[in-house]
Amino acid sequence: MMLFQYLIERNEDSRKQVILENQVEQLHREIEDIEEIYSDLRGLKHDMRSHLNNIMQYIKGVGNGDTREIDEYIGQIEDTVNRLDFSSKSGNPITDIIIYQRQQEARKQEITFDVDFVAPNTEQIDIYDIAIILNNALDNAFEACRGLEGNREISLKSYMKGTLFFVEIENDFAGSMTVDRETGLPMTSKKDKRLHGIGLSNIQKCARKYMGDVDIEIRSDGGRKRFMLTVMMSGKISLQK
Repeated sequence: MMLFQYLIERNEDSRKQVILENQVEQLHREIEDIEEIYSDLRGLKHDMRSHLNNIMQYIKGVGNGDTREIDEYIGQIEDTVNRLDFSSKSGNPITDIIIYQRQQEARKQEITFDVDFVAPNTEQIDIYDIAIILNNALDNAFEACRGLEGNREISLKSYMKGTLFFVEIENDFAGSMTVDRETGLPMTSKKDKRLHGIGLSNIQKCARKYMGDVDIEIRSDGGRKRFMLTVMMSGKISLQK
């Protein structure tokens, strides 16, 4: 019995180590994104005066009214500016960069990504716990959509109900779901169960840290399946402004 208990504890330690490594890897990716954004901003600021001067000189030198070349030139500048635009203002820089990163991923993979998210007051909820929830939930949502064809949609939103803070992530989904009776979470269908199925467990741990929990529902909408994850956290919380 003692040996059996020891083996269980070692297995749990191994799972926790995998979780930690995944979180650190994700954080490194986000830091790299931030560094790239700031580098682009510095380069854009340096080059903008030169760009504007080139545009002015071109306009002065063109007398035939043909603006196709200048339109293309301005379009390239707009593409650079749009890539640096944080269209989501969640109220916290950490959640801003997470959402920005996912928006770029959605654009590349042609996935519709709707966001209506406002971060909670960090005095009540540690923003790093919110980051863990968002990263793991959106990892699962994007993975589910990558295996589908046609229109694929992911939505992220947050809202308050009294003293409760809710995060909802909904995405297109195919297949079936088997719930683990012990955890109440879906069981992974992948062969390597030690490396998969960790995300939802990690989300649940964060929610329970704030006297909350997770709820999972599969909906059918016009022949399409939708996976809906709701995360609830409790406390005297207000949304960031």
